[in-house]
Amino acid sequence: MKRNWIGRMAMVTAGFWLGGCALMTHGTRQTVSVGTDPPGAIVTVSGHRVASPGEVSLLRNRSYQVVAQWPDGRTATAEIRSEFSWVTALNWVPILGPTVDFVSGAAYELSPDVVAVAQEPFASGPIATEKQEIPH
Repeated sequence: MKRNWIGRMAMVTAGFWLGGCALMTHGTRQTVSVGTDPPGAIVTVSGHRVASPGEVSLLRNRSYQVVAQWPDGRTATAEIRSEFSWVTALNWVPILGPTVDFVSGAAYELSPDVVAVAQEPFASGPIATEKQEIPH
């Protein structure tokens, strides 16, 4: 019975000493919401395809390009940036905790966590207001 208690305490202690604070609080992945104006586009982020509006789960330690494509063929892009997460500064162990967070990718957060991609209007030339005769 006593051996079981010692093993449990060792696991809890190891968790505090070996785990990074950011890894324990928010993990290595982040869910990002993607929306488009107008809705209904297919959004691709790093191989993940989702109909807008939707969500994708992405690794925190890299930046991404978001590509939205509407049924009429128009496309638009946006970016998601990987940035340092200040949760990493809360580590209990000064060297090991941040190392775990950086190696696992938990030391970062994605920004923005809600992405809105707007469709660009079709390019148009000058609008004719009245019929004019062309001189010969």
